[in-house]
Amino acid sequence: MPSPATSWAALAGFAATLIPSGAPAQPPPQAPSTIYAMLEDPAGNPVPDATGWLLLEPSQRLAALPSPLPVGRGQTTSTWTEATSDQRGLLRFVGGATRPGAGSGLVTTAAGLGAILPRLFARRLQQVTLEPMAEISTPNGSEPFTLYARARLADGHRVIMPRRRGARVRLPAGDYEVWAQSEDGWIWQRLQLRSGARAEVRFEGAAQRLQLTEDAYLHPAGWTSVNLGADGEGLDVLLRGRALDAALVTWTDRAVTPPLLAPKKRSPAALRWPPTTDGPKTSYAAGIADATWFGLTRLASGSFQLIARAVADETGAVTLPAPPGGDSWLLAVGDFAPVALPWSGPSDLTPVAAARGVDLRIQVRNRHRRPAVDVVCRYVPDGMPAAAVVARTDATGSADFGACRGPGALYIEDQRFANQVLRLGTVPTRELPVAVSRGEQCSGTVTFADGASAGTVVLTLRDPTGTLQPATRTRTLQAGDEFVFEGLPPTGDFVLFATALRQQRTWSARAIARPGEAGVTLTLTDEDPELGR
Repeated sequence: MPSPATSWAALAGFAATLIPSGAPAQPPPQAPSTIYAMLEDPAGNPVPDATGWLLLEPSQRLAALPSPLPVGRGQTTSTWTEATSDQRGLLRFVGGATRPGAGSGLVTTAAGLGAILPRLFARRLQQVTLEPMAEISTPNGSEPFTLYARARLADGHRVIMPRRRGARVRLPAGDYEVWAQSEDGWIWQRLQLRSGARAEVRFEGAAQRLQLTEDAYLHPAGWTSVNLGADGEGLDVLLRGRALDAALVTWTDRAVTPPLLAPKKRSPAALRWPPTTDGPKTSYAAGIADATWFGLTRLASGSFQLIARAVADETGAVTLPAPPGGDSWLLAVGDFAPVALPWSGPSDLTPVAAARGVDLRIQVRNRHRRPAVDVVCRYVPDGMPAAAVVARTDATGSADFGACRGPGALYIEDQRFANQVLRLGTVPTRELPVAVSRGEQCSGTVTFADGASAGTVVLTLRDPTGTLQPATRTRTLQAGDEFVFEGLPPTGDFVLFATALRQQRTWSARAIARPGEAGVTLTLTDEDPELGR
């Protein structure tokens, strides 16, 4: 087996072709993208014949809609791709014609090595080290189950694992939220997995059976790819233990429920789900054949809650629930630029949605005039907040928003760079250059009051005014480590809040930080009450 140095030297020319120097050449519009990872074991040797699964990210998404979108009972719009590493340890994922710029997932070997694949980028060679995985089973170790797992990384990102099945399931070390299903129903659990160690999923606790309507797709709130109606007995879903405390969202042919909890009072009979019945319907002469329409309400936070979905027929007619009142919107999606309208009542929507729009592409560079990778950007057409499109830059610094309509505003909202807003009178037909700056930063350390160094700390920076985007930023670190928050404006006060769980007790600290401030110290104290002190 070649040494790591030999492997990397042999691939030096190959890696150089992934990101060309100077201005990046634009790929053909329908050219598939390729995402690479170079695998090594703990000793630094290449890892051949490893299997990787990557959940591909679309090049853009509508901010008001969940991702992936359920498209039918048992189906979502998520796209997984699978690959096997070659003798050099090179793992190569080929995307489709949508040219995904990034993806995340899992890589494992038959020998029990594995790694979480964080956000890997197309046209960028990234090195991944595989370690011995943890093993997950029921207490008796023989009961087969299906596991849906989502890892939380140190930077706050969540990585969804491919669905795993068996009596023993292996995953890399890390902090996970899991949903698991067996003959005893569904459970919801958190797992802290350690390399080479064993963890248990326990199908125990109170239970309640839900009876789904035929057209229902049921999933935990915020996790659309966990299909709780899959592999059940008919249309019944059995929830057990903490799964009964989880908020659930149900999609039907026309309606989408808000997150709902199962009744606290358990019933021996199956409960009809969703518990609400369909209300009055409203017909729209939309005039856009086969367009998909979404009904949304805007929350106080500025985010949107999806409450309805329907597809127009060949004449463009569409039927939706009656307008709910308040700050409500209709969003139309199809082979045209997304269009959003206030949701009030029957109206002719044809004139608004007639234009296809113009494909918006931007090229983002940092202060060194190099491509800025994985920058979060948002485009909002004037008067259509529900039609906002979010995109991230790829390894060349390019972001593709798809078809958009102008005028509108382009927002840079990445926590590594200063926020900025660019007004666009029209959508440019050429790639738009954008320069980003780091902005101000604050830094410091988090320590325990008793001087202990062990323990994982979750640190959050929050803008109480909500002006900074994202307004909440999170870091995961060890006590004593230095933290840095970048991309801050030149003025303002920001709240820092740190929490840690140590010996089954909660420790916390709070401080006010200002841009440009260094040496901020947060001292964690035990906040759990204790009798007699």
